[in-house]
Amino acid sequence: MTYDFIKACQGDPDDSAWKTLWEAAQAADERTRATSRQPRRSRAARSTSRNTARDAFRGSVSVIAPEPVAASPPTSTVPPPDPRQARTDRQFRLQLRRLRAWAGNPRPGQRLPRSTMYDALHPAKSGLPDLAVVRIIVEMCHGDADAWIDVWRRLMMAEFDRVNPDIEDLD
Repeated sequence: MTYDFIKACQGDPDDSAWKTLWEAAQAADERTRATSRQPRRSRAARSTSRNTARDAFRGSVSVIAPEPVAASPPTSTVPPPDPRQARTDRQFRLQLRRLRAWAGNPRPGQRLPRSTMYDALHPAKSGLPDLAVVRIIVEMCHGDADAWIDVWRRLMMAEFDRVNPDIEDLD
């Protein structure tokens, strides 16, 4: 194969430089193999042994993947933050941060990237976070999703009305 490669590259396979390079590469490969911890096996052999071990394990033990377990709701005499106290988008974010603190600062998990959650809770941000993000955070914190969504919609419509006045109001 090396001979064909050298010819394909317009080299002279009979040139001693190629032979020297080939021998040096072979020697380096042998040193690497000799110093490795495990003997090198072919890909097929590795795959076969891995499958055999996995099949043997599956046959001897019944494996059931556990369902993801959500954290249980906090047990506290302190009531969760009330989203209805929010009158602005910043107050809404504050109440959302309070809800997360009340729930024990749960991590976002697989449903929501951490950066998205922190962006939604960031106090310097303006505007409301996306409704889908709010829903995930509230569910993650065991809050009343319906109440939070109602407040989110009320605030969103108030902002919409502020930015888009009625045509009658313009006269």
